[in-house]
Amino acid sequence: MDPRSFSLRASSLRQQTELAQRVNQIQYTSSNPALSYIYSLAATDTTGGQANAKYTLERLSRYIIGDSFQLIDWAMLFSDPARLIETVKAFLIQRARQKAKMKSQHFSEQLPLKNLQVKPLLNALLTVSKYLQSEKTLSLAEVILFEEHLSHFNLNEDKKITLEQGWLQPIEPQFYRFELSTQSRVMLEAFSCFCIRRCVLSLQ
Repeated sequence: MDPRSFSLRASSLRQQTELAQRVNQIQYTSSNPALSYIYSLAATDTTGGQANAKYTLERLSRYIIGDSFQLIDWAMLFSDPARLIETVKAFLIQRARQKAKMKSQHFSEQLPLKNLQVKPLLNALLTVSKYLQSEKTLSLAEVILFEEHLSHFNLNEDKKITLEQGWLQPIEPQFYRFELSTQSRVMLEAFSCFCIRRCVLSLQ
């Protein structure tokens, strides 16, 4: 092909508009590759791609505004361990429903719930309780009571528990320094977002 015969000049108004939109898209990709990647995932015709887009956007939002678990009144939550455990179950059940929906599967209360990263979340909450005890925010008796509730934790017994996402009012950012594994930190952050809101809704 003779390069001199190639032209970007559009022959109609519609083509000019499409070309301008494409140029803008390329410029946007260059200036903001993170969001461009998200939009490219969202444009796919698969539920997996769209779910990845939402997940990536949520993680970007968390990075911008900071850890959501810094906005949680943990002392208040641990003051009622039974309700905290119910909240954990509601979060995990919602997570299971979302996973089933993404895979175009029917969520069944009769089937066991798998691959929800339950243990990392419970370990994270136990770490939080002990941290609060070390900071003299929780008493030893409260931590022991929470541990007792954890010892009887069984997600498959209460699959009908529901709780509206964003039910908890966030507080001013704290300076918690939890020593967590990567999985536990991810799950604690996801649980915190479930309690106060989706992080992406916090961006203006």
